[in-house]
Amino acid sequence: NGLEILGLLSTSPLWANYQGTPRNGYFDRYVQPKDLNQFANYVKVVTERYQGLIHAYDVWNEPWGTSFWSMGWDPEKKQFLRSPTAAEDYYKLQKITYETALRVAPRLTILGFDTYGGANGQDWTADLFKFGALEACNALCYHHYSSGTNGYPGDDESVAYQAAWRPILEARGSLGKPVWMTEGTSTSGLINNGLYHYTLPGVPQDDNFMVADRLCRYVVSLLGQGVAKVFLYTMHGHGPFTGAPTPWRSLVEDDGYLHPSAAAYAAMAARLEDTRFVKLSPLGPGVYAYLFQGERRAMAVLATGPGYGKYVLPMTREVELADLFGNPTPGGQPLGQHLVYATAAGTVGALEARLKH
Repeated sequence: NGLEILGLLSTSPLWANYQGTPRNGYFDRYVQPKDLNQFANYVKVVTERYQGLIHAYDVWNEPWGTSFWSMGWDPEKKQFLRSPTAAEDYYKLQKITYETALRVAPRLTILGFDTYGGANGQDWTADLFKFGALEACNALCYHHYSSGTNGYPGDDESVAYQAAWRPILEARGSLGKPVWMTEGTSTSGLINNGLYHYTLPGVPQDDNFMVADRLCRYVVSLLGQGVAKVFLYTMHGHGPFTGAPTPWRSLVEDDGYLHPSAAAYAAMAARLEDTRFVKLSPLGPGVYAYLFQGERRAMAVLATGPGYGKYVLPMTREVELADLFGNPTPGGQPLGQHLVYATAAGTVGALEARLKH
């Protein structure tokens, strides 16, 4: 089905890290390795084994957080031990991973920084940039979970993007490399039992339209920041019918079947496939068009922000309108709180003019 894997070059066994004393906990795997040459050998073995099958790798996971990049566990203080040179240590790991992997397969994509869209991420980015991490990768990545509704200037995702990459943007004006958002969602704690497919243990409680709209706005806003790839977390978070929404879940409900928001996600993806983001255009007070250009078509995601004013959808045969789930939508009615898609043959400029007219 054309599914690609993003490999993760990370973790270290107890014999190779600073842990010392086995704890058998989840985060034991994320203790810093002692010998980078040993880690480089691991990178060589993995990238050789999966050459031609895996084309991109991330380096570690969330090293900006102490629990994922530590020197071990202090049983007396009951806390993880953070290296005083944590950022420099990670830079060296990223650098040797990048150099080793590209010697094996020069066309591999090796992600760098693995930062976060928040204050701690901004500090992490600044430190790694100072050490030279921008030259030790061929794409950048960050994580961000949104708890708000996106789809307008200054929204949660635009603030997070700036926080993650501000040190480089202020120094250079641009990043100069693709950016991947490799972990995040806007639906954590919102999905429970949208529309059960196989079972019906109770009355569905989810606001399916709100969840679907929030998910699609999250992705559209990320694309509007220039993000090249978006990885939602997670589809393995369904459980034993807990009766309450589960944290970290996206796209699937409690029985593991697709949540209605996945249908909206599919409708959005089908329209954005093979397009590139061009601009964010205001159409009226609190009303915006995220404009995308395809080979022979233009596409706009129409979104409203806080306190939006009235905007009437265009009535013209040249523009095809669809609602959040891809259903045909007639022109001449006001845009509401949920996304609407507008597609037309030709260029973004022509579509923008029709939308403003």
